[in-house]
Amino acid sequence: MKKKHNILNIILSIIQIIFILPALILENLAKKKMGVIRYLIFKKEEFSSGIFN
Repeated sequence: MKKKHNILNIILSIIQIIFILPALILENLAKKKMGVIRYLIFKKEEFSSGIFN
């Protein structure tokens, strides 16, 4: 039982890292490059117009 818990914990930690790293990289690029921030703003507007309309 303890071994299953450890394996599940490791798998969930890896999944968290997979989701957090791209967000950190995009945030870092958005501060440095104007093209990235424009793309993120475009995606944000596209996302919000798709859900709320």
